[in-house]
Amino acid sequence: MLEKAIVALQNHIVNQPFRRDEARIAAAKAACVAAWIQRQPAATTLDSLRFHPDQVAALRDLQIQPPWSPLTRLKGANPQAFHYWHQAQRILAR
Repeated sequence: MLEKAIVALQNHIVNQPFRRDEARIAAAKAACVAAWIQRQPAATTLDSLRFHPDQVAALRDLQIQPPWSPLTRLKGANPQAFHYWHQAQRILAR
């Protein structure tokens, strides 16, 4: 499904290929923003949910809980995507 979406979006992106890692990050960001919109957490701003490369070490001990637990494997391959999925699940668990 992700591969199909990547191919479909490639025709709409100018001067830059849309690869699997970018698609994973985009999907994770969309999930995070959707969770934020749905729950509207009072003390959480979108800016506070942003990923910063210096946060990678802090992600080491985090896990994504079922039913999204397969996304935990993103931690090593794509920490930015993992971060946004973890944030989405954290927001929805409130």
